[in-house]
Amino acid sequence: MVICGDPSGQYGYLGVRLSDDAVLKTMARTTPTHEFVAQHKSVTYAISPSKLRVTAGGALIKQKPMIDYRRRRT
Repeated sequence: MVICGDPSGQYGYLGVRLSDDAVLKTMARTTPTHEFVAQHKSVTYAISPSKLRVTAGGALIKQKPMIDYRRRRT
């Protein structure tokens, strides 16, 4: 997954499922705890330096440790 920002401060989420190469592109936002959150239909993707957490309707679907998290250096 990749979170990209544009000059206006908007963020986008790009995720690719490795099992079948399915692609998801949607808008993302930041939280006060410096996570990124993207939503598609009822599924929420929360990305932090330590983990990816996927929920649907409040139920945890998947949680994985973050292997590599890079921030743009300014």
